[in-house]
Amino acid sequence: MSDNPDSKSQLAGNTDTHAPGWYLQSMEAGKMMLYTSAVTQNVMQRSDNSMSVVGLPSHGSISDWTICIFPEDLPYVENAFHSLTPDEPNYKIEYRFRHAVTGRRFWVLDSGTAEFDEDENPQCMRGAILNISSGVRDETDIRDSARLHSIAAEAAQMGIWHFDRLSNRLTFSNELLALLEIDRTTFGNNPEAIIRRVHPDDLAIWRQERKKIFAPGGKLEFEFRVIFPQRNIRWFLVRGHMVRRPDGVELESYGVMIDVTERKDSEKHQTMLLRELSHRVSNTLAVIQSIMRQTLRAKNDPKAFAQAFEGRINSLAVSHTLLTSADWQGGTLSDLINIQLRGIVDNLESKIVLHGPEIVLPAETATQIGLVLHELGTNAVKYGALSVDTGKISISWSLLPGKVQLVWCEQGGPPIDEVPSYTGFGTSLISQSVDSMNCSYDHAGLTCRMELLL
Repeated sequence: MSDNPDSKSQLAGNTDTHAPGWYLQSMEAGKMMLYTSAVTQNVMQRSDNSMSVVGLPSHGSISDWTICIFPEDLPYVENAFHSLTPDEPNYKIEYRFRHAVTGRRFWVLDSGTAEFDEDENPQCMRGAILNISSGVRDETDIRDSARLHSIAAEAAQMGIWHFDRLSNRLTFSNELLALLEIDRTTFGNNPEAIIRRVHPDDLAIWRQERKKIFAPGGKLEFEFRVIFPQRNIRWFLVRGHMVRRPDGVELESYGVMIDVTERKDSEKHQTMLLRELSHRVSNTLAVIQSIMRQTLRAKNDPKAFAQAFEGRINSLAVSHTLLTSADWQGGTLSDLINIQLRGIVDNLESKIVLHGPEIVLPAETATQIGLVLHELGTNAVKYGALSVDTGKISISWSLLPGKVQLVWCEQGGPPIDEVPSYTGFGTSLISQSVDSMNCSYDHAGLTCRMELLL
């Protein structure tokens, strides 16, 4: 910065920054100031309203000005000035500025002309500063709104479309083009671009539903499938509305397309679950009916019938509880054994020894094996190894192709002197529930070998 009085007077004489009062009032109302800068002398002469507009006195240095420019914007401003030439001396740049007194931040439009010497070096800048914060704020709000709209549309998996009836021109938003995986350069704004992607089975409903929008007061709302280049298929919901002239002539239609694939998949899954639930309820009722009939045949005493029937229904219930916790995707054999025997056997961990790999049983198999385990456990508590304190049961299993082999071995129970000569409900149930079974009664206790289909 130069403090030479002669340079100050020289600059003041070559500038129009001093203006009548009414002119200054008009500039101040418009948040504008004038300036002249002597580049080589680092001197800047500003109009008399500069203190109000930017917080700087009417006379000062160029450095006083640049220090108030946002550091992030300063390289951009300097580059703009360095790019000026005698052939292109005019400039118009926007940048952020900090009021020298209040510290308030705002945007300015800096426009003017540079003057050069014989060697094409800049000597003087004459221009005007205009506070454009309100305009920039409006543009920023618009850009932010558009950005938020784009983010929201992307998150909602939706896009906007517009159809000009007169020109037969279809326009898709960037979000919709991205959803449909359509390249804008090959789109062509032709309705055929989307019709070619409609699933063949949905073309009839597509054409039928499109006609509705041309009816008076007609609206568009239907779902269809789109085939993507990778041959995958997604569902879309389209909604739209027609705009007409006062005489009823169609002008344009507009609306949205929403990717509803997840909802359709959820509905399909829910329908499948309801169908499966209905099937399982029917099977469960049939099993309960069979249990009731066979229990009645074996138990003439009402009290004995109630006790046996309740135990078997409870066995069915605990199996269902296990399967429900796994969304009916099956249950592990070890979990099934524990949950079935825990309500029958006291001190389960000390009485039962388990050995085998982790095997997940299908839902139907788990229900059947649950009843088998209940019958074997009940029999062991009443008559077998678990009827005495010294008795134990070893349950082991191994995986075979398409099957699991299960061995139930009782030890330490009362001696078996005579093999049972009748076939009860438990024995009948076990034989009906397994692929094959071989039970032996020796002096040490009952041993059953079973093979279960997976």
